[in-house]
Amino acid sequence: MTGTGGNIAGKLRVLLVDDDENDRIVFRTALKKSGLDVELFEATDGFAGINYLIGHGPRSDRGEFPWPDIIFLDLKMPGMDGFDVLKEIRTKLGLQNLPVVILTNSGLNVDTTAAYSLGASAFHTKPTNHEDLIRLLQSVIPLWYGNGSSPSLRNSKQI
Repeated sequence: MTGTGGNIAGKLRVLLVDDDENDRIVFRTALKKSGLDVELFEATDGFAGINYLIGHGPRSDRGEFPWPDIIFLDLKMPGMDGFDVLKEIRTKLGLQNLPVVILTNSGLNVDTTAAYSLGASAFHTKPTNHEDLIRLLQSVIPLWYGNGSSPSLRNSKQI
């Protein structure tokens, strides 16, 4: 399921941007157990997430690292946090139609408000129970299937 073999036709491509290795493992496991037909790609921080999107550095090969259909984004990351990543996606990259789902440990109203004001598609607090995460993925991902950015947006300007 992790992006090692390139785009698999018909699969929804999910990009997870989260600096916490344990959270990435839990997400990966829950996604696998969800039964959803997806291909997962991971970025270990905000900078890696933006570099993935602009095709810069080690993730420049779109055959191996295809354009995501949906992004799950953590907010609390060192360096470039999720708010900065969301701002880059919506303003500098101009990707208004790319679904960005905030998945964070923060339950603060101020974070929810800020995320939506920057263009988040949805905001969810990370479930503490593994089964709840599986159910969350099973309910959230199908909502966005087919609603990702258009091919013309996939070639939009870079930073």
